[in-house]
Amino acid sequence: MRSTFVRGGAALGAAALALTAFTACGDDEGNGKAGGRKGGDAAQPVDVTPAAAVRKATEKAEEFTSLEYRMAGEVPGEGVMEGTGAISMEPPAMQMTMTVDGATPDESGEMEIRLVDDAMYMNLGEEAAAQMGGKTWLKIAMSDAEGGEGGNPLLEMKQADDNPAEEAQMMNAADDLKKVGEEEIEGVETTRYTGTVTLDDLRAELTGLDAKAKKNRQEKIDEMAEQGVDEFTMDMWIDGEDHTKQFRMQAETKEGPLDTTMTFLSYNEPVTVKAPPASETTDMNGMMQDMEGAEGGA
Repeated sequence: MRSTFVRGGAALGAAALALTAFTACGDDEGNGKAGGRKGGDAAQPVDVTPAAAVRKATEKAEEFTSLEYRMAGEVPGEGVMEGTGAISMEPPAMQMTMTVDGATPDESGEMEIRLVDDAMYMNLGEEAAAQMGGKTWLKIAMSDAEGGEGGNPLLEMKQADDNPAEEAQMMNAADDLKKVGEEEIEGVETTRYTGTVTLDDLRAELTGLDAKAKKNRQEKIDEMAEQGVDEFTMDMWIDGEDHTKQFRMQAETKEGPLDTTMTFLSYNEPVTVKAPPASETTDMNGMMQDMEGAEGGA
């Protein structure tokens, strides 16, 4: 069952990436589809500098409520992933289906995760059901996740709305931003921009941030430094309404290459996430107590 939890943590990490890039996709009029101009219209006015275009996109979404996205890429230590998901910011809820192609069969497979009502539900599949009384879903309540050592993907997912623009905003630190050209993404005309960001670039911006943003940025710097990342490349595809249609991040880590792409399919559309039927769900806390009891009896 360990490999299943590993895949679940990776899937939540991918969802967190979607959240951090979220602010770049908002619609200040509350419209639903992440669209843009189609056909031959220019995606961005010709007099907009790359820095101004990226900054405007990262500041666009103060009124977002939800996001539907597709994710694909390679995550160090986990393997090649692809999946789809939907996230609601208020109330917090998330549903994601992720396929992982890991280094071994045990580390590969499909994972579905739901976050709703202060709990995370993981569909562990038929193989794990044999260890859970025939039930395929595992419930981890928020209260059970608190107080543990190290990073907890459930808590990270719950707290991601503290600064959902963090990853996308980091692109503003690049001093080599440039326009790549016009590209069509999901039938939408966009302009692609790219830039390289170093950890020193991010540190140089710390003094201009408020206390909360500074804390979040420092934590991100420390996390990336621990992963052996010194610099990373970001690409942003911006449509004709200054909304991010796609976002890519690439870096070299101690465990190998990181290369993830988020494509935004819609935003500010209703997202409904339901908890799995209780008859198909095992509670994590109860399962651990049963295991401890069995060990004590032995």
